[in-house]
Amino acid sequence: VQTKEGLELARISLVDENHKILLDEFVKPDNEVTDYLTKWSGIDSNILKEIKTKLSQIQLFIIATIDKRDILVGHSLENDLKVLKIVHERCIDTSVLFRNPKGGKKASLKNLVRTHIGKKIQNNVGHDSVEDAIATLSLAQLKIKNGPSFASFDNKDPILAKIKGSVTFIGNTKDCMEYGTVGKVSSIVKHSNKEIVGSVAVQSKKLALAFEENVNRSKMLSDQRDWQPIPTSFIVANFVRSRNYTLRDFYDSEKFRERKTEELKETEELILNLVNSLPKNMLLMVVAQGEVGMIREMFKQKKACSDARTASVWSDSQQAKLDSMILGGKSGAVFMKI
Repeated sequence: VQTKEGLELARISLVDENHKILLDEFVKPDNEVTDYLTKWSGIDSNILKEIKTKLSQIQLFIIATIDKRDILVGHSLENDLKVLKIVHERCIDTSVLFRNPKGGKKASLKNLVRTHIGKKIQNNVGHDSVEDAIATLSLAQLKIKNGPSFASFDNKDPILAKIKGSVTFIGNTKDCMEYGTVGKVSSIVKHSNKEIVGSVAVQSKKLALAFEENVNRSKMLSDQRDWQPIPTSFIVANFVRSRNYTLRDFYDSEKFRERKTEELKETEELILNLVNSLPKNMLLMVVAQGEVGMIREMFKQKKACSDARTASVWSDSQQAKLDSMILGGKSGAVFMKI
């Protein structure tokens, strides 16, 4: 709550790693309250009227309960520690652990829980601090279980540069600039999927001939000290979208499905042509991911709705659709054939 001396603690909830409640208490502020911030705190003057617990008592409980080796988990934890007037060195802050995909300000706990856990919280007037504590801990545990890359929106990692062996990247100009100019990766610019498939076939045949020459050379040198293992070579191709979609297309579900079906058929035909054109003993891996283009467009629309100058309102149904698409965008499939 807001007092004459600034923000002060009015309620605290503490749970353990099994989500068992260790502490849930209302606290009497030391100074006169000027704003109960009921919209967020859920607290009003009636709730605190009979409360006798003081901050000093809460501090003693925390000191007695939490060891210096324990890890404190919270969302924007610096605010909690500030009103508690305590310092703790081992902390996990989910507002830092889960970056906002749009950049800028921190992602809200409500949106993070809805996106990654599929649960709605903070639906009533004011927050339930026990609910928030359990939700925050669940997010941290989910991240720990799935590893550092879970829910990471960092697409700038030059993964091709980490591949041991020669890499040739084939794609449009934009993709070649982003992925084909890192490390020892070489790139070939093509402007259509048909051209990309043709280029992959040509480069694959070149690799097959080079591999055969290396095998013969290795046989000749197998009894000599300067023999070296045959290096692995990769060709990475990124198909371009044959159609550009708009949000209007997306909201017209039937039309969107029809166009996506057509696009998938075209992609399937391209892959079959690629399979038939590859030389023997070549491993083909096809990686497919969920829809991400519409996710970007929906984020733009959501941002536009937050502008005070517009009459547009971002609805719960739109948010639910966006959350569903984000989950879908994180999924994918890999097909392999020799």
